[in-house]
Amino acid sequence: MTRASVGPLRVYLDTNVLIRGMERTDAGAGEVGRLIEFAERDRLELVTSELTLSEALVGPVKLGNDNLVTAYLDLLTDDPIFELLPVTRDILIESSQIRARSSARLPDSVHVATAKLSGCRLIVSYDRRLRDLCELDVIEPSHAVFAILDAQSP
Repeated sequence: MTRASVGPLRVYLDTNVLIRGMERTDAGAGEVGRLIEFAERDRLELVTSELTLSEALVGPVKLGNDNLVTAYLDLLTDDPIFELLPVTRDILIESSQIRARSSARLPDSVHVATAKLSGCRLIVSYDRRLRDLCELDVIEPSHAVFAILDAQSP
């Protein structure tokens, strides 16, 4: 991953990274916090889809965890660190193109189409299948990625 352009790196955050960061306590659960830190320091622009909001809320709603529902809503709809994009007609059309040339599921194709059409340079996800759906780099959050971002000038 290199950054050729000036300004923050525009990245798409997949639902699985957000959920892991918000709901788990293992060693890798701090990724969302680290990504938010980079966004607050103007090194990243974090983008995701309204579909992410829907996917992330299922578990907390099912469990009746109102605090986690509120935390997701606050983070994705009220925090300016995230750009929450609607599922538009153009995204659905691009999504159908992705699905026509692959075996992608609808949610995956909507995420990839949103990332592509919103000008993201890469997708942060644990879903390796996304790599076959687009030309964008699909990376997992890792110490190596964070070290590269730390080394870059703002």
